[in-house]
Amino acid sequence: PPLRSHHCQICNKCVATFDHHCIFLGTCIGERNHFRFWFFVWMNLITLSTALDVVNSGKVVLQNQDVEKTFSSFLPAIGHVILLV
Repeated sequence: PPLRSHHCQICNKCVATFDHHCIFLGTCIGERNHFRFWFFVWMNLITLSTALDVVNSGKVVLQNQDVEKTFSSFLPAIGHVILLV
């Protein structure tokens, strides 16, 4: 077996340069898929920060306008969050 290989009990596979088993990706993170794992992490961080920006922009709108006007202007922002998810 290669150096730093490890047998994953969850996947029941031998993984070269084993790091950990990622429950979100459903696979072991090892030699061949570090890039995919970090890409997954960064995309989730970007999505989260975008969603928080949309929520915070809605709070600013709520402070400056009536509630009835705000709801109709906030609907496009909700659509963007749904598209991101």
